[in-house]
Amino acid sequence: MNKAQLGAALRALREASGRDAKAVARSALMSPSKLSKIENAKLLPSATDVERILTAIGVSAEIKDEYTKAARAATAEVTAWRLLKRAGIHKGQYAAMALEAQMATLRLCRYGSVRRGALPPEVRWFRTPGTFG
Repeated sequence: MNKAQLGAALRALREASGRDAKAVARSALMSPSKLSKIENAKLLPSATDVERILTAIGVSAEIKDEYTKAARAATAEVTAWRLLKRAGIHKGQYAAMALEAQMATLRLCRYGSVRRGALPPEVRWFRTPGTFG
């Protein structure tokens, strides 16, 4: 469940309970603008935020556990993507795409599947000789 789905589900639960957004926000110990941002998918809620909102709405423990787990999973996914971006893995992919775009011919063979010297010189190159430089 992503933040848009989570926010929409929290809004639907709040509206089904008949409670006003300001009253729920006050009971959940947050500002009405934060609740609005969560419901409109502008802010990813923490598991604590979801638990407070659902407690203020007055839902059952099973529903509260389900949505809290979904909030934890969404937070973990966002954190994982942030760490991958910080690690710079995408930069290596961009470098490989740029190198591939410069190639005239790309020949792939499995490493170790061909004996050294068994292929003619033009097959051993991954790029054709005229594309270096």
